[in-house]
Amino acid sequence: FRGDYVSSSGVVTPYRHRSYRRSRAQTGNPTYNNPRWTVEEQTNETTVNRFIGSTQLDFKITDHINFIARAGADTYTDNRTYFFPYYSAGSINGELEDEAITVFDYNADFLANFNFDIADGFSNTTTVGFNLNSRSRKINYSQAINFTENFRSPLDPFELTSTDNISSEISRRFYRYVRYYGTTNFNFKDMLFLTLGGSYERHSTLADGFFYPSVELGWLASQTFNMPEWWTFAKARLAFGQVGNAPIAHRAQTVYEVGSFSSFSDGIDLAYFGGGYQLNEVLGNNQLRPEVKTEYEYGIDLRFFQNRFSISATGYNNRIKDVLLNIGLPTSVGYTDIYGNGAEITNKGFELETGYRILDREAWKLGLNLNISTNRNMVVDTKSSVINLTPGSSVQGVVIEGHPMGTFYTQGILRDENGVKQFDANGYPILDVSGNIIVGDPNPDWRGGLGINASYKNLRFNMLFETSQGNDFAGRTEFILEFFGTHANTDNEVTLTQDMTNYAGDVVPAGTTVRGNIKDLGGGPVLLDEAWYTGAQGFGDGKFNELAVRDGSWTRIREASLSYTFNKGLPDAISDIELAVSGRNLVIWSDVKGIDPDVNQFGRGYGIGIDYFTNPGTRSFIFTLRATF
Repeated sequence: FRGDYVSSSGVVTPYRHRSYRRSRAQTGNPTYNNPRWTVEEQTNETTVNRFIGSTQLDFKITDHINFIARAGADTYTDNRTYFFPYYSAGSINGELEDEAITVFDYNADFLANFNFDIADGFSNTTTVGFNLNSRSRKINYSQAINFTENFRSPLDPFELTSTDNISSEISRRFYRYVRYYGTTNFNFKDMLFLTLGGSYERHSTLADGFFYPSVELGWLASQTFNMPEWWTFAKARLAFGQVGNAPIAHRAQTVYEVGSFSSFSDGIDLAYFGGGYQLNEVLGNNQLRPEVKTEYEYGIDLRFFQNRFSISATGYNNRIKDVLLNIGLPTSVGYTDIYGNGAEITNKGFELETGYRILDREAWKLGLNLNISTNRNMVVDTKSSVINLTPGSSVQGVVIEGHPMGTFYTQGILRDENGVKQFDANGYPILDVSGNIIVGDPNPDWRGGLGINASYKNLRFNMLFETSQGNDFAGRTEFILEFFGTHANTDNEVTLTQDMTNYAGDVVPAGTTVRGNIKDLGGGPVLLDEAWYTGAQGFGDGKFNELAVRDGSWTRIREASLSYTFNKGLPDAISDIELAVSGRNLVIWSDVKGIDPDVNQFGRGYGIGIDYFTNPGTRSFIFTLRATF
């Protein structure tokens, strides 16, 4: 995959590598690295030193009153070195980055607990408290590019010499909040339960504090009535609550940054002008409000046959106001985005959990647990007609009023007034040239899980299946590799059984063997050959990006474990020894091939279900040896 490149004139350039964009390594820029080059030649080293500590003091005044003070701290340094040798994608002349991250977080709570019997069968438990939380982070970053020599791994950074563009920057983030909270629980004869709660918070990212309450009512029917012997437990629940989410740090002001700027003009890099700072492209917003979710919940919990069979059902309805988002701005204002309260969304859902102990003998035990959940999400108001949650993606996850959060939005097939897709006389789809349209929803119709727990004496086995059904997935990696002609789909050969007209309008007679595929895109069988993959389907603006979206439903073995405990024939000092092996993400069943449809190019956030050369999910195995003394 690597070697010396010899030009037609005999000039030798050492240590280039082949990539799917530059299969002959004829230029220094591979565009995208060969994966082996990334793994074997580039360096990504991290050293972390971390200290976590906590302490707690309990002080009992009486049998009914006690105080608790606890505090904890988490501090660490994370030193990172990244080395990109000559002819690495994005760093053709070499690059060295050095980053030192220092983090210090601490948390403190002061609690007072009161427990009283108010009357016969009527009691109260009350907790009031104060919480202080502080988080700080500092990053020292330096970069050197354009090496004077073509260094290879392993790297000794002290050997490197950079001809120019040695830069550094320091970034800081500080966040603090205080919280005053309390809950009081009333218990009437272990039959009726009422819990009232409230919290008031002040955040460094907000000018004013905010308060949110909660109420929960529970009725234990099995304590109220004489239930049949087979009916062990019955409880009904009602709840109301609010919770607040404060803005992220340093978004009230327009901050300065170091680096290049190319959003509205030719690229400008401050390193070429002796250094300096520039205003960030994100406009500061001093009118930020907390994001507040208000939820109503109801449910029942039932257990039968001495708790052998259980079922729990919960329904909920919530509304989230002032959702905090990055909202795009017209470039004429001089900024690309503003962080603000951009939307209001609702969620309605249902959750069902059940469990059954099939076997419960002294030696043999076998149990099943099943859960199913649904959630219907809807954007009911926005501050902008379209808010893009996935900038830079040809298939966007967006916020649009009247549609679920993260709805897929891109160019696609023309529809008529009834939403029916339109095709030409040869069966090929017609492009909607009016602009982006809604083409899919990454949110699942329902999710579920099945757990199996079994044991025989000291041998234990556990397995968890999970499934997600009805969610769409934007497989952009496969889409662009077809455009490049490097995906396996484009390597197929087919012999035509009838005359067919390709997308370029050329008639390919029956009996001809061509490289491509015959598929029905909705208008009848069509020939997908080079004219289609590199032309019509293409990639980017003015193309059928909708065709990258497909059903992303999946079922998997999420995890499984097997363990055995030895507790006989051991030395007196050892009570038992356990050997265990466990695995995660072991098997997946899905129509999406080549990648886990549960991955996401944009990580955690509102924009989900999009793939573009995304790192695959990991399959992991853990072996454990544990001894108890």
